[in-house]
Amino acid sequence: MSWPTLQTLRAALPALAEEARIRATEFEAAKALADDFTDRLKAAGAYRVLLPPSRGGLGGTLNDWFDMGQRLAEADASTGWAVMHCACANAILQSLAQPSFAARVFADPDACCAWSNAPAAVTAERVAGGLRVNARWTFVTGCTAATYVGGMVPLTGADGRPAPVAVLMPRDAARIERTWDTMGLSGTGSHDVVVDDVFVPDEHTFGWPGGVAVGAFPWAIAAPGVWIIATTAAAVHLGLVRRMLDETRADLTGKKDRFAQQPLVAHPAILRVLERTEGTLSLIEGGMRDMLGQVWRQGEAGQAMDMAQRVYARNAAAAAVHVTTDLARAVFDIAGTNVVRRGGAMERLFRDANVLGQHIASAAFSFETTGRARGGLASMDARL
Repeated sequence: MSWPTLQTLRAALPALAEEARIRATEFEAAKALADDFTDRLKAAGAYRVLLPPSRGGLGGTLNDWFDMGQRLAEADASTGWAVMHCACANAILQSLAQPSFAARVFADPDACCAWSNAPAAVTAERVAGGLRVNARWTFVTGCTAATYVGGMVPLTGADGRPAPVAVLMPRDAARIERTWDTMGLSGTGSHDVVVDDVFVPDEHTFGWPGGVAVGAFPWAIAAPGVWIIATTAAAVHLGLVRRMLDETRADLTGKKDRFAQQPLVAHPAILRVLERTEGTLSLIEGGMRDMLGQVWRQGEAGQAMDMAQRVYARNAAAAAVHVTTDLARAVFDIAGTNVVRRGGAMERLFRDANVLGQHIASAAFSFETTGRARGGLASMDARL
């Protein structure tokens, strides 16, 4: 079998991004990426970018993954989020799951994992060799492309303290209910996954979002903690704001103020927004890549991130999401009346830009979580 390589992905990425751009409205209407498109993403190795070669992975770095997501999100934010999210789910599985289970999952060339931290209803009974699970998980991004699905189960440890785990099962052991219908990022396929009285072997479970990294480093640096999901949101926002900026420049170029008959793109108020956005994007991109480079070097040393590093990473990513949301709104405000037309790229991008600020990994309360931990007001727990 010929496995994809990082070079395979880099060569395929321009065409994949262009296809995402062309089909974005199709994905939004379908509430998921099309199967034929996810097949091409799998063949290119997009979901394996953060897996070691020993697992058929591309052996990419965190910045390779980040750059892929940003490029895809610039074309279509739903594509960027869904692909990055599933790629980091694969990476977390490799990091935290028993190696025998990871080997079995990733022996499939189409391997793609999707699970959620949002259990709408879960009961899990401990039985010999595993758990008997009844559950509904919401917001299971990318589940329509997944080979394994599941979610978080809030178990209690022997000491009586919370000890949540992720449980995964083959997709045909669950059912997908197409509930995803949102103002933005509608194409991510973040539907509900439902399981009825399914036996999940212990081998198919692992501590999450805590857990202890047992996979191959440096890729096992992806876990524990939800900082990597917040980083996914940051990459998507950087890509979509870049697209909004380029769309606005292109639309305003050649247009004139109806009264002064001067080029709109030369208006001082418009220039201030455009250039401040350019500069701020450069700062955020540089800061995120620097942060990911530091984390990766920790992984190369074979060491998991400590709590202080996870605070740093979670805080930087959440701040990137909220600052870029403000940038998206500022660009929208100077983009002219064309942006209010339904079906245009700017209308969709603006809706997309106002979703991830509500995600549990990057919502405003992230700053309360990191602030309490940084100030010693609360323990730095697995949520970071």
